Amino acid sequence: MSFVDIQNIVSVQFGVCLSNEGGDSCFLVPVDVTVQDALRQMLRHTADQLGCFVNVADLQAYEPAEKYGSIEKLRYPIEGGDANTAAVLLFNAQNLPTDQNALNNPSEIEFYFALFRDREQRKVLAIRRAAQFKGVLKAKGRLIWWLDDTMKVVEDDVFKLDQDFDYLVTDDEMYILRPSGFEYTVHLDERILAKATQNTHELQQVIPFVAFEGLAGYVSDHKRAARLVAAIRSRSDLAAISKDSLEAECDQTGVQTEEVDGKLRPVDGQELRFLMLLDRRRYNVSLIPDSPETYEAASRRQVQR
Repeated sequence: MSFVDIQNIVSVQFGVCLSNEGGDSCFLVPVDVTVQDALRQMLRHTADQLGCFVNVADLQAYEPAEKYGSIEKLRYPIEGGDANTAAVLLFNAQNLPTDQNALNNPSEIEFYFALFRDREQRKVLAIRRAAQFKGVLKAKGRLIWWLDDTMKVVEDDVFKLDQDFDYLVTDDEMYILRPSGFEYTVHLDERILAKATQNTHELQQVIPFVAFEGLAGYVSDHKRAARLVAAIRSRSDLAAISKDSLEAECDQTGVQTEEVDGKLRPVDGQELRFLMLLDRRRYNVSLIPDSPETYEAASRRQVQR
């Protein structure tokens, strides 16, 4: 876990990421000390809510198939496959271009960011989706301010910073406060769909008695299924699954399967149920005699007995 001394930030840079037909482009935008101080406050407020950068931090790992609330406290270890994400590329970028006119087209602003360095030159990147940032600009002409004992309409462009950031990026981890902002700015669904077929084929190597090759086409066209496969692929206990146990769980939870050439596969229309079972999101409860109940969990967290 990376530690940055957020109480002693000596360098603050501000910028925006623009999205247009030519792709995404990030630019630094010059800001004065008052904006830099506001950004420092946003960083501290974000870190305080997350509880990161302290020795006792114990954050849940982000899971792509989980249904999260608007505010969470999550960590996302950066791995080799994340090297081309916008956040990691931006964190590692050298000599970002500066453009004082980068705010001229607010509709193109995908997110804004700040780069902070402490006294030891340890770096943290903070990112916030630009919804509110652009929203105040759209209200131009209806905003007023107090000047010389008179209320006046604001005619100039106005941007409003938020109270905190969506997530923070260090050299080895991301700390996520708002999962929706994180998923949007790293284009998570597009990345997961692009790797869906590969992830499915890799599962075939770990659980050879399941016919995953037949699921590859389905997964590549279904966002929810692709997220489930990504979550399943990240598990470390897949090799311990037995064919008999999987068949028994399918029977108990109403997942229809068939055996083809010695391999188990869900029948057509049962693919999502099958994947939810593998990701421990479909389960059976029998509190009433002879009345089993089957449920699907949009969110699930394992508890210790």
